[in-house]
Amino acid sequence: MSRDEQEIVDGGRIRALEDELAAARDRIASLERLIRQERAQYLVEQRRAAQAMEALKGAPAADSAALARAKAEIKQLSRYKRQVERLEGSPLYGPAHRVWRRFRSIRGYDQKVG
Repeated sequence: MSRDEQEIVDGGRIRALEDELAAARDRIASLERLIRQERAQYLVEQRRAAQAMEALKGAPAADSAALARAKAEIKQLSRYKRQVERLEGSPLYGPAHRVWRRFRSIRGYDQKVG
């Protein structure tokens, strides 16, 4: 193989690796977005349920159905929290998070806007 042919082959490999790296970065970014969205949604629902519980604590017994609904919602949120914790504990999360931390400044995610 001549040197020119070798450079063409190496260039093709480099392009393939770059494409694979870009796809991996997209998957990592998608996973991070999902985790951020899940955390934000969990916090919103947790605050809403806590406010409902506070409002129902002093309410008369007529609101027992609302209290039961609020307790059921809190139970559901607890399950949701465990799901998020399982996602963060998955074998892919650690490497993905490390790669994300390493490359987020390059991608501009650490830039403050406004």
